Amino acid sequence: MISDAILSLRPGAKWSINGEDYDQLVWADTEQTKPTKSEVMVEVERLKIEVERNKYQNQRYYEYPSVREQLDALYHDIKTGNLESGTWIAAIEAVKEKYPKPE
Repeated sequence: MISDAILSLRPGAKWSINGEDYDQLVWADTEQTKPTKSEVMVEVERLKIEVERNKYQNQRYYEYPSVREQLDALYHDIKTGNLESGTWIAAIEAVKEKYPKPE
């Protein structure tokens, strides 16, 4: 996660790191300053919060029916007049309820 934090703080900078240890960071960029260990650790925590906040999106992504299946269900729901209570909306709502968006 330290690598992700550095990429977030200094996009396009030239650097290398051995593992995920800030003390192993070798700064090779001449245009951007090396972020401090404190800056990096704050960014690591921010990124962790962001990942957790968006976790539901990834969970939903893998649970939703394929676009092909959704379009087919939607087509049949429209044809039968069941758009508000048909199979498409039920499938989508089931996933949204299983993985609610955090407040």
